[in-house]
Amino acid sequence: MPGAVGIGGNQTGIYPADVPSGWRIIGTTPVTLFSPAKEEPFLFSSGHYIKFVPISEEQFLTIKQMGDATR
Repeated sequence: MPGAVGIGGNQTGIYPADVPSGWRIIGTTPVTLFSPAKEEPFLFSSGHYIKFVPISEEQFLTIKQMGDATR
């Protein structure tokens, strides 16, 4: 599932597309991480530090809607 947040050992990853994984999925992000039509298709690069914070379902839907509007 695109946006799935997985944890494996002492690392965390965010899946940009629907791909198989052996990591435990612990959440999801409403942010689109990969948009192949954009000049810079990836939102993040290797080495970026990302902080995860819990949000409500309402906040999730609002953020997702805002991102969908900018595509």
